[in-house]
Amino acid sequence: MDGSQFFFARDGRTNPLSELKASIDAFGRDDLSVGTLGQHPQCAFPERYRFLKQELQLKTADVDCPDFLEWKASLKADSLTLVFSAAFPNSPASMFGHTLLQLNQKNVLAKNSSEKHPLLNYGINSSAMMPLDENPMRYVVFGLLGGYDGYFSIAPYYLKVNEYNNSESRDLWEYELNLTSSQIEHMINHLWELYATSTFDYYFLDDNCSYQILSLLEVANPAWDLTRRFNVYVLPADTIKAIQDYPGAITRVDFRPSLQKRLIAQVESLNPSERADYKGVIAGEKSPQEVPGNTTLDALITFYEYRQYNKSKGLPETEKKTLREILIQRSKVENPKEPTPFEYSKNSRPDLGHHSTSAGLQFGFRNDRGKKIELKSRFGLHDLLNHDLGYEPYTQVESTGGSIDFLLEEKKIKLNSLTLIEITSLYPFNFVDPKPSWTIGSKLDNFKDLQCSYCYGLILEGGAGLSSEIIKEKALVYFLAIAHAEAGKEIPKIVRTGPGVNLAAILSPLNHYKLILSAKTYYDLVGSLKKRMFGRFEVNQSFALNRSFDLRWVSTFIPSFFRVTHTPFYELGLNLNYYF
Repeated sequence: MDGSQFFFARDGRTNPLSELKASIDAFGRDDLSVGTLGQHPQCAFPERYRFLKQELQLKTADVDCPDFLEWKASLKADSLTLVFSAAFPNSPASMFGHTLLQLNQKNVLAKNSSEKHPLLNYGINSSAMMPLDENPMRYVVFGLLGGYDGYFSIAPYYLKVNEYNNSESRDLWEYELNLTSSQIEHMINHLWELYATSTFDYYFLDDNCSYQILSLLEVANPAWDLTRRFNVYVLPADTIKAIQDYPGAITRVDFRPSLQKRLIAQVESLNPSERADYKGVIAGEKSPQEVPGNTTLDALITFYEYRQYNKSKGLPETEKKTLREILIQRSKVENPKEPTPFEYSKNSRPDLGHHSTSAGLQFGFRNDRGKKIELKSRFGLHDLLNHDLGYEPYTQVESTGGSIDFLLEEKKIKLNSLTLIEITSLYPFNFVDPKPSWTIGSKLDNFKDLQCSYCYGLILEGGAGLSSEIIKEKALVYFLAIAHAEAGKEIPKIVRTGPGVNLAAILSPLNHYKLILSAKTYYDLVGSLKKRMFGRFEVNQSFALNRSFDLRWVSTFIPSFFRVTHTPFYELGLNLNYYF
């Protein structure tokens, strides 16, 4: 914690002994009020007081804390669930996912029901305080350097489901934790201390939402040494794996599919006649009153709900009118058909995926420099060749990686590449939710079409296009229109920039095997070289041995008509990658 109100001693943040003495003294005083609520120290820090009194056998008289006890009783805590919200690539702060806690209540029933309803539970969230209209550059700088205050918040769980599951269409994975009632009570006591007295410096990389959630869980069960392994950065999916490493820590896993997935599943379940009605109502060619049965109407309700979440100003009046008519017609349906239980792919369950950090060794060959050994590393997270188990298929989020080459015949070491960020989202196009695929990236790479060898330049590119899934989770083809720019001193005019295209296919005929065929071509508008067209062809394959290792065969070919030297270039490599 970094807030000054969390410490009794002036040097309490850095001097544990001084803070211990000051805490013991404060707990016995009657003239001291602390925290944002102006409470007695025992009331502001109930878990600290409980722990010290128990461990040190303090004789301090207890103080009544009505505000704390009322708040604690209102939570009705019975059990605790760790929730993972899947990655949201459209938001830089959420492109690696997010974790929060669900505080499950005891004996809280849905209205007119004898069953518990999880939406009536509470969500415990950790996040950064920032303006809604924050400047993007300030956002990045402050986020990396700890310029924002972090805080804990508590809200009804249905609000968090509405935010992540519906508004942002992110899958939610819920992991029920094996904790006793007294352990949960200790955590709630500490949560009050954080909630009512302090903030922390928020860093996107390490001291982030997931790290704070792990710290909170360590209070519940000190035997779970969860934060020790995270020294440089903390990724939300890795925190799930950290808990899973303790046998028996997770007792149950539930899946809450995103609103988008629910919509697609509903529409795909319609027969041809029902689908024609569905399209007709949306196109305005058919009235909702003409739609029989509830199956199509239910799909239409989900469609307009999805549309409403995806429009910043809500539905236009014409669509609101249509939705009202659909709801009225739905209420008139007699003997409605029981909804079909949809089967959703569970392959994106995060605890099953490979670890985020990787190191690799390649034995390779370049036709211009001979045999080589390449060493590579990557801090995170997932690329298109990785096995998709534990991740959304056809997505790539790579950050902060690089590689070096050892040229065996020349006995030289050369930098190969440095990657800052590469994000790709290949969204299979469908009429239910037609969205483009897109990519963006920045890296330092060596040019392979110029006269020089191992000459470097900064490359920036981004683009959008369409993807089509030929066989579900087995075969996808995509086309991206690219805006490409690169700069380096070996380019005569320093810069080459212009449009390009990327045409590729991703094939996964076997569970652990992937094959990617791609062709990339670019046109230089600047005219730095006589040959304005340049590009490459790639054939890359991978086979996941297990969660920690995969083998890859990668190959790049640049034909002579794309090279300044009028000679072809090719590079081959056999990789072994380790994920940890």
